Amino acid sequence: MRQALVVLRVLLFAGAVLVAVPAHAQFRAEHAPATDPASLRIRQANVRDEHMVHFAERLNRWVNLPRPVTLRMMECPTSAVRWVPAEQVVEVCYRMAIRVFSLMGAADSTARVAGPAIEFLLFHGVAHAIVDELDLPAPAGEEQAVDELAALLLIHTGPRFGSLLVEGVTTLQRVDPRWAEWEFAAAHGLTAERFQTIACIAYGANPQVFGVYREMGLVPAARAGSCGAAYRRVAAGALGRRLERYM
Repeated sequence: MRQALVVLRVLLFAGAVLVAVPAHAQFRAEHAPATDPASLRIRQANVRDEHMVHFAERLNRWVNLPRPVTLRMMECPTSAVRWVPAEQVVEVCYRMAIRVFSLMGAADSTARVAGPAIEFLLFHGVAHAIVDELDLPAPAGEEQAVDELAALLLIHTGPRFGSLLVEGVTTLQRVDPRWAEWEFAAAHGLTAERFQTIACIAYGANPQVFGVYREMGLVPAARAGSCGAAYRRVAAGALGRRLERYM
C-alpha cells in the first residue's frame, strides 16, 4: 500500500465491524451483524483473518475513486454479490460464502481456493462499482466493460494473485455444473467463456508473466495468438485510457 497508509484499526460501531482507513483510501471493509449460526461463523472468520480488509488494501493500491466505497459482508435472503450505487456499497451476502465453502468441501484441491472464489465474485461486484463511479465508457454494455476492467486490474495485481482468483472461480464452476443457474451468475451472464476472455486479455499483455493462464487451460492454444490484439484494443480504447487517470 502507499507509504502514507497508517496501520489499520478495527472499530466496533452499531454492531458492525468497521475498518478505520486514512482519508485517501477509497475502499473500506465492513462486517454487518449476523444472527444465523452459519453466517455468524463466516463473519467471525472474516473478522479474525481480515480477508475483506486485505482485499480493500489491494484495491486502494490499484485505483483511486472520487468517493469512498464500502465492501460489506451481510445477511441477505439470497446468495449474492451486488453493487448498490445509492449506498456506495458492494454487498457480499454471508449466504454466498456459505454456499461456496460447502461446495468446495474439505478436499485440499478445492478447499484452498474457496476463499479466492469468493474474492473473484467480490472482484466482479467491485468492477461494477468502478465502472459506475468513474463513469467508464461501456459502448458494448456494462458487463463487457466490467470484464475488460477486471482484466486490466488483474494485470496490475500480477499473475500470482490473479491466478488464485481465476482458479477459484473456475474450480467453483467445475464442482457445481449448475453454476450458471445461480441467481448471481445468471444475472451477470458469468459463463466460462467470459473468464477465458478476461484471462486472454491478461495473457495478451504479457505472455511470459501470464503464461500460467495457458498452463491452466484458460487460454486455449487456438485463441492465444489473438490475445495480444485483444489487450491492445482494451488498453488503447476509451475505457483503458480513461482508467489510466485513476490507476
